[in-house]
Amino acid sequence: MTAQMKTLPAPMLPDAVGDVLYVHNLPDPTPGEVPPNQNAATGDKVEFKVKTSTDNTWQGQLVLTAGDTGQPIVFKIPKHVFEKNLKPGATADLHYVVTRIGQTPEQSAALKVQLEL
Repeated sequence: MTAQMKTLPAPMLPDAVGDVLYVHNLPDPTPGEVPPNQNAATGDKVEFKVKTSTDNTWQGQLVLTAGDTGQPIVFKIPKHVFEKNLKPGATADLHYVVTRIGQTPEQSAALKVQLEL
């Protein structure tokens, strides 16, 4: 994160229990949620990123439409991102970046969860 980036609230995983994600209980796909942003505007790009300690990665993006602004944005994360090569002590880090036309990208705080069978 560069010094110029603003920090947004961390994303949410509705299926997490506290800071633990029980992988065997997850739906496929698993929802990852970006909280509503009152400064959101049509044309903003939201990128949602997941990286696990077992080297699995996933990224989704959405360009906001008028119907998306002011609403939570839900990304559908494939369950295998959390499940593949799962081992004791595994974790996942999730964050998102909002890019507005002509402005510096804003990155969220990270959400770190423990991955459990």
